[in-house]
Amino acid sequence: MNKIKEILSKKVYWICLMISMCFFGVFAIPEYATDTYSIMASDWTYAFNHFMSLGRYITAIFWAILMGILHLSFNSSYFISYIIGILCFSISLYKMYKIIRFDMKNKILAVITAILIIINIFSLELFMYFEKSILALSILLNVLAIEKLIKFFEGNKKSLIYVFIYMLLANCAYQGTVALFVSLGVIYILKYSKSIKEFIKNNIIVALLYAIPALINLISIKIFFATERLGSKAGIVNSIIDIIQNLPNILISTHGIIPKYLFFIFICLILLVYIIRCIREKLDVKIILLNILKYAYVGLAIIFATVAPQALQNEVYMVPRDTYAAASMAGIFILCMNVFNKNENTKIYDNILIGISVIFIFIQYINFQNITIDHYRMNYMDSQIATQIAEEITNYEKETGLKIEKIVCYQDKDPAWQYGGLRVIGDANTRAFYPEWSRVNIIKMKLNRYDIESSQNENQEYVDKFKQESWSYYSNEQLIFDGNVLHLCCF
Repeated sequence: MNKIKEILSKKVYWICLMISMCFFGVFAIPEYATDTYSIMASDWTYAFNHFMSLGRYITAIFWAILMGILHLSFNSSYFISYIIGILCFSISLYKMYKIIRFDMKNKILAVITAILIIINIFSLELFMYFEKSILALSILLNVLAIEKLIKFFEGNKKSLIYVFIYMLLANCAYQGTVALFVSLGVIYILKYSKSIKEFIKNNIIVALLYAIPALINLISIKIFFATERLGSKAGIVNSIIDIIQNLPNILISTHGIIPKYLFFIFICLILLVYIIRCIREKLDVKIILLNILKYAYVGLAIIFATVAPQALQNEVYMVPRDTYAAASMAGIFILCMNVFNKNENTKIYDNILIGISVIFIFIQYINFQNITIDHYRMNYMDSQIATQIAEEITNYEKETGLKIEKIVCYQDKDPAWQYGGLRVIGDANTRAFYPEWSRVNIIKMKLNRYDIESSQNENQEYVDKFKQESWSYYSNEQLIFDGNVLHLCCF
């Protein structure tokens, strides 16, 4: 409580809270991802078991408390998750600022750098799921782990225990963000290693603190749950090939969140500023080359830590929330500049970095808002279609006296996973009537009936019939009632 009071008494924290609200404040209005329909239209134990099987034990417990014990409504549960998410992001931002202020003299640049690291371009998708609270908590746990790692490097050996605990909890919250620990950790390895031997030792320590909690989480999933997400040894080579092929989508296309090449150009500008600074300061060529090697080491460590877990999965599927740490590279490179060089006269370079960073963050902010608006538009369009289908079911039941007990789903010739004109990132802006797990569940929510079964492609006659159609909008022709069964074609 004393720590919380101390944070709340700081003006910088309230600035961090305002920044978090600027980027994510709109999510106070309840929104839906396809996963949300799936878990909300089922008994709370379904989502609990689902999250447990993924090793996201904190998320499972959080869900069990809200739905299983407190029996809260969706809106109440969502609002609690939203508040926790905002607080976790703002505290992470504040903590990150406090950590990097030891190496950055310019307060404004320190705040901007913290934003680039924590609220990076891939952070948006983390806020587009119901469990946004725990996804944000995973980031905070990584930042707390870094804070303790620095204390360990400064001589406090007991801090290593806290690092391990924080990293274990981070893995049990959401595994997709834990690469942030390595991404930041390598900077402080370079800062506190005074010899090659110490550098190697510190690398091993950070690698173990990253790997052991992840392995504990992975082994627990293997032992207690059957999951199809974990791959076999034979598939690792193919996974590595897929990862390499997907790297341009992360670093250049940035999953379509900001204009193509912008992130790559921004990183190149940061490095250019650094090289110009080194030349103007007349540093020895060997020192410049050594520092460039340090940048290469940090960059490779960020990429490796981000994509390495994908090699263990059954299928490489890299979306913004799983590659979160890679997007922190820009902020980390600015931090590197201040850690590697301790020159007092940095005002002109700080101002240049502030200028280009503000432009980049502004572009990021505009794109965040555009994507978020499209997300809510998609929710509305899904809701309208589901409402029309629910009305048709209600009318059919009134007219016939029968009760629909099963909905069988089919697809037309060219099923669309998004609505035309809407921007899509990762899974968050996928229309509800595309994935199998959300098609019927959104209808069940509209009907407020959860006893309806669902299945796929039961009648070959309807499979052939619907495959000849290609709709771009909802039509009652997509519904065929047959006794207690509704045959539904999803366009």
